Amino acid sequence: MHTDKCVNPLGINRIQDVMKPVLVILELFGLFYTQRDNKIDAKETKDGSECVVEKKHSNKFKKMYCWVVLCCLAVSTLRYIPGFWTGASFVPGFTVLKVINASWFCQGLFSATVTLFNCHSGSWNDFFKLWNKAIQNAHCKGLCLLLKNLRRFAVICIIFAWVFWIFNVVGIFLMVFIFNTDFINSFTNPLPDNSAWRVILLLIHAYFSAISAFSIPLVLVCSKSIAGAFYLLSHRLSCAIKTNPTKFPANLEQLRRQHLELCNLVDILDRPMRILLVNLLTIYIFLACFNLYQLINSNNNLVNTMMMVMWLLTAYLGVGFVSWFAATVHEAVSNVLLLIRL
Repeated sequence: MHTDKCVNPLGINRIQDVMKPVLVILELFGLFYTQRDNKIDAKETKDGSECVVEKKHSNKFKKMYCWVVLCCLAVSTLRYIPGFWTGASFVPGFTVLKVINASWFCQGLFSATVTLFNCHSGSWNDFFKLWNKAIQNAHCKGLCLLLKNLRRFAVICIIFAWVFWIFNVVGIFLMVFIFNTDFINSFTNPLPDNSAWRVILLLIHAYFSAISAFSIPLVLVCSKSIAGAFYLLSHRLSCAIKTNPTKFPANLEQLRRQHLELCNLVDILDRPMRILLVNLLTIYIFLACFNLYQLINSNNNLVNTMMMVMWLLTAYLGVGFVSWFAATVHEAVSNVLLLIRL
């Protein structure tokens, strides 16, 4: 059932529009959904003026798709447990490759579960609404530049993520179907090693690659949006202090309210982010060590070596970028506190 409701033209879906390059890809792979699929439109009122209308649509199909994908990922991950000891295509050895695959699948499953659970609980919706309320309704100078930079950053992140996803899926395809490398033993076991299962597992691997590739842009863009919001507040506070350094700013109450809203925003985003960050950092460091060991101690062919190098670089870069942008959020929050103390 559709409902029409007049809402404030400012602060409607702006941060969602900025993050659209990331969110659309996550929705495509069943890794993200919002509580409602909202459509914003303009409607003319009786007095001739325009009013912004928000039309709310049910998105049950998106939810069902996401949870079906999650169930398939869970089943595919659990199959690796008996694969260490038995299976239709079991071959003794290759323990390091099995550990790498199992750990990577567990990391992807955990990230997808956390993201979808917070979609279900409404944490992402709360984040979008409060970001729009705290920033856009405050009439912040520099908002357009911030949104433009965030959109450009989101596009850049998605481009690099697509490159990784394509190389990863194509590389696995070559390893499994063309070169018949030792990787097949850890890829298909404990299932039978035949073409049908290889195709199915390659499709599942493409979804896991999407989790690995596109969950990092989600973390980076959210972190950058929080940092940008606090830097805007710092700029407003700094200008207010410089205008009249001997008195309290005239808009002190508004600044205080915006600061409280941003602190609440950090608290809301912390719910999914802290678990995602721990998962990414812990597993990526673990995978980096095992990939480096496999790269040094195994006689790999060219394709195997290239894939191991790519996974190793991805693990190190993932840890580095996630840590860097998490630190920028801390720096932006601390910058506001320094101005308040001054």
